[in-house]
Amino acid sequence: MEFVTIQDWRHLPAEQWRWPNFRPAEFACRGEPGKGSIRVAVSLLDKLQALRNAMGRPIVVTSGYRSAGYNATLPGAAPNSTHVQGLAADISMGNFLGDELAFYRRAKSAGFTGFGFYPEYRNVFMHLDLGPPRWWGDPGPWGIDPT
Repeated sequence: MEFVTIQDWRHLPAEQWRWPNFRPAEFACRGEPGKGSIRVAVSLLDKLQALRNAMGRPIVVTSGYRSAGYNATLPGAAPNSTHVQGLAADISMGNFLGDELAFYRRAKSAGFTGFGFYPEYRNVFMHLDLGPPRWWGDPGPWGIDPT
C-alpha cells in the first residue's frame, strides 16, 4: 500500500498532493509526539476525494493521522487504531446533518469498510476507515442500519 509520509506537513511538495478538496494539514497529527507529521494511505485519500465528488459538499476532516504516542493520550482511542496506521479519518457531519444515511451509503460505495458513529458527541462526526469490515457507536439517530 502506498502512503503519503512526511515529518512536517508544511514541507510537503505541492506535486505530491493531488486531492484538490483537502489540505495536508487536515491529516497531520494534532498532538505530541509527532505533531505535524503525516502518514496517510493514498487509497484513503482517493476514496475521500471520490466521496467528496459524489456528495458535492465539503468534507471536513477533524482527525487523520495520529502518532502512536499521541493516540495513547486520547481517552478511549484503540491502541492499534486505524488512525495510527494511516487508514482512517474522522469526518465532521456538520455539512451533512439530515443527510447522514446518504453520506454513509456513499462512503460504503466509495470503499470504506470501518464505520464509527458519533451522533451525540459535542463534535458530531463519523469515523471512516479501510480496516476490517465493522462498525461501532450509535447509528440509530441517523437512521442508519449497518448490519
